[in-house]
Amino acid sequence: MKNVKIKLPLFPITGVLIAVSMLLSAFSAAAPVQVPAPNESTGEVQQEAGPGEIVLDEKFVDNSNKWDFSTNEYSESVIEDGKLKVRVTGNGKFSHIKPPVDAEDVDISADAQFAKGDSMQYGFLCHYTDKDNYIQAVASTKGSFTIIKKIKSEFSDLVTWNPSNSINKGPDAMNHLRLICGGGHITFYINDTLAADVVDSSLSGGSYRLVAGWPKSDSENSVPVEMNFSNLVVRKPLAWEPSTDFVFSDTFDSKDKAWGLGENDGYTIQLLDGKK
Repeated sequence: MKNVKIKLPLFPITGVLIAVSMLLSAFSAAAPVQVPAPNESTGEVQQEAGPGEIVLDEKFVDNSNKWDFSTNEYSESVIEDGKLKVRVTGNGKFSHIKPPVDAEDVDISADAQFAKGDSMQYGFLCHYTDKDNYIQAVASTKGSFTIIKKIKSEFSDLVTWNPSNSINKGPDAMNHLRLICGGGHITFYINDTLAADVVDSSLSGGSYRLVAGWPKSDSENSVPVEMNFSNLVVRKPLAWEPSTDFVFSDTFDSKDKAWGLGENDGYTIQLLDGKK
């Protein structure tokens, strides 16, 4: 038996290939794929940082970023196990930890874990010029927070000590803190809940610090205190916008909110012209 070779016409096959090629070209033109440009120095593809350009993203794997751990007689710091561990041995003393990257206005956040001791205050400094001029926002392991400013060695309260149910208390308690300093506003979040937003433009410029301290009120406790910081992210702050996280507001234009109005013991409380 003879082998029979069947030759298919070339035109239909060629036509199909041309049609497929045209469809692929049209699809590519309609939906181009955007590929991030590689970093010129490392060759790695860099993704966009999103809102608020990242200034520092620190996981504390090691000290390759060269944190300044200047030793003194009452505190010591070390990077270990993915944490920045701060130990304060001096009662009434605070440790200001200098970051490897400076920035003036900042949006800074980190996780803070109370590791050892009876009580501790911890958080951030911003507009830090020197040890006598800065703004400090800290939480306490006993469940309260404050914002103060220090100008020419004089302290004054921007927010007095306030209790907060947002603060996790007790041994090994972890709290996520965020401080935004920019546009004349100091905004403090604790575990993603707005703690305070104040307007103050008496200090500007400078940089930021991490801070941990042993309150002087615990003078009877002789055990050194320790705080661990992790997952630190520092961004450039976006333009300030009024917060929508208000718990309560009133324009004092009606009696619907059931204020305690009336006369009592020789004084009168009433609503008049939008005021109480």
